Amino acid sequence: MFMIIQHVIVNICLGWQVAADGNTAGSMYPDQSLYPSNSGPDMVRRINKTLERASQIEQSEGGTKRDWFVPIVADAEAGFGGPLNCFEIVKAFIEAGAAGVHFEDQLASEKKCGHLGGKIELGAMGYKFQLIALAGFHSLNFAMYELARNYKDRGMTAYSELQQAEFEAEKHGYTAVRHQREVGTGYFDLVTMAITGKEAKDRVLDRRQLLRI
Repeated sequence: MFMIIQHVIVNICLGWQVAADGNTAGSMYPDQSLYPSNSGPDMVRRINKTLERASQIEQSEGGTKRDWFVPIVADAEAGFGGPLNCFEIVKAFIEAGAAGVHFEDQLASEKKCGHLGGKIELGAMGYKFQLIALAGFHSLNFAMYELARNYKDRGMTAYSELQQAEFEAEKHGYTAVRHQREVGTGYFDLVTMAITGKEAKDRVLDRRQLLRI
């Protein structure tokens, strides 16, 4: 979501990402199309649901400031089989809300990551689009590694420094210091009040808490 806040205009759903940590088998795989073929469309659907919630939260707080539904370009690998398999997976991606799909010019039975030996890659066709395929993987893993290493050496001071950096980033649009707000707690409080027509007795957050949590 924070990439969208910083005006990233497209979201890439990579096969590597799905294979490693987002497939319907619930397992970890290398980038060799070993995971179930419905995993990519399922990931796209989950991303769109997350963006939908972000839009709802922002609207409930006074109006949306951006279009959250950036186009998602999905990786269909080598199609997971023959022409009919390709047809079915494209249809599934469309139903999930993908704006575009790309295929790899490789035999489905021999498919492997384009950075591994023996791959077949397409030449440049029409235009080039620059993307950093594994930015999320590297940034998330390195940030967690740094926190663990610093916490081992300096205890809670390391975590406090991380949070201070988060607070400082709020002026640039960072909002994850309020983790309950990020998942829609305040939004569902408003839904409860709209349904009941009155202030909810079991309201999870009040206005002051919503600003802090």
